[in-house]
Amino acid sequence: MDIMNVPLLGSVIGRLAVLGIDYGKALIVTALLILYFFFALTNQSFGFVLSFLFLTAPFWLTYLIFESAHYKWTFYIVKAVGLKEGRTTLEVKLPAEVTKSPQAMEVILNQMWNIAKPRKVGEAYLEGKRPPTYSLEIASRGGEVKFYINAPNKSKNMVEVQLYAQYPGIEVHEMPIDYTAEISNDSDEYDIFSVHLNKKQDDIFPIATYVDFGLDQMPKEEEKIDPLTVWLDNLGSINADERIWVQILIRGHKDYPFSHGGFTWKIDKKNTFQARIQTEIDKLTVPEPVATGDESPLPGSVVVPPLSTETKKRADALERKAGKLQFDTAIRFIYATKKGKFNGDRLVATINSFRAFDVVGRNEIGVWWLTDFYYKSICDPIKRRLPNYKRSELNDYKLRRYNCRNIGLVDAPKIFSAEELATMWHLPGQVALTPTLTRISSTRSEAPPNLPT
Repeated sequence: MDIMNVPLLGSVIGRLAVLGIDYGKALIVTALLILYFFFALTNQSFGFVLSFLFLTAPFWLTYLIFESAHYKWTFYIVKAVGLKEGRTTLEVKLPAEVTKSPQAMEVILNQMWNIAKPRKVGEAYLEGKRPPTYSLEIASRGGEVKFYINAPNKSKNMVEVQLYAQYPGIEVHEMPIDYTAEISNDSDEYDIFSVHLNKKQDDIFPIATYVDFGLDQMPKEEEKIDPLTVWLDNLGSINADERIWVQILIRGHKDYPFSHGGFTWKIDKKNTFQARIQTEIDKLTVPEPVATGDESPLPGSVVVPPLSTETKKRADALERKAGKLQFDTAIRFIYATKKGKFNGDRLVATINSFRAFDVVGRNEIGVWWLTDFYYKSICDPIKRRLPNYKRSELNDYKLRRYNCRNIGLVDAPKIFSAEELATMWHLPGQVALTPTLTRISSTRSEAPPNLPT
């Protein structure tokens, strides 16, 4: 059972996360307290409780050690292999005009989908074989907005080829020095604030996509409603001393059993992501029959009520999502500013810009974790945790790595379809009027001749 599907427990865990308390440790302490009070109510001595815990330790302690070691090793080996392979940041310069719909980006994302299934246990736990992670990024440096894609070295050529194929006229440049190098991990010059965002509801429900905005119908430029413009206008309005980096980490979704590096012993085919979507579609499209009243022409009969317009839209969105490739997705942004010039309104505006993708009653994007505490004097009395969090987040951003705070259930990656991701990251046309959005002055007629094949 997904613990976050329990409303009360999910709410409590969410509060613990904001307070900076590790919910895993909190649950262990709570379980021990419950156990203690249980024995106290049954008039058992404290010594008996300790004896019981000691005698059962070979079972619960072994399980806890194994779970912790498995998680830590999996995280370590994947990180080590990623560092060994190396990564490249590609800057994507927009042409003066982009005539393609976001569906062009969806085609590129489909090429990035690679589950890289380990064939043997050794490949999973010794070679760290996992699906490659890509990073879709939009960064603003003092209001100058640029698009980036960060990819493993072995995949960068494929990404570059696909970008030129789908977006004629663009320029793609491999950055010799990553733009994030501007701020060092131990910098005293900048104030850092990091925010993790993701879907608020079950990830089977999609956010608003370019199909909902009618962008798949290729409307005239002046008739387009592109939710990405909300982001771009906010990023383009910051001051010279400010930086906002938005990062969307994606990896092809696949349910792996323990033998292939997963965290469950056996995959339940009745509870896979696709199966959960289909179950929800069935609930929406096959409503419960309703018995007619005595005043009906056929009293005592049973009728099936017609689907409402909103229910049909919801079902259609789920069916579209079920037919797309899926990605494990983590979203974060970093706000950095020179010391003494921190502007909290920038954080609020950036968080609110994600509301452009919300659909009330279907799904929304909200904050799951941030580098802050409600009660700093209690949660961080010696003022070490917060600076450590900020340094760690900056380093993770640079490594294109996602560390699930509070062991993941609260802050775990969610599943987005290629259609949803293409809505959140695509190359916009002239509908994006942000003056500081970097575009090339002339349209290139063809890709460069030295493009890798």
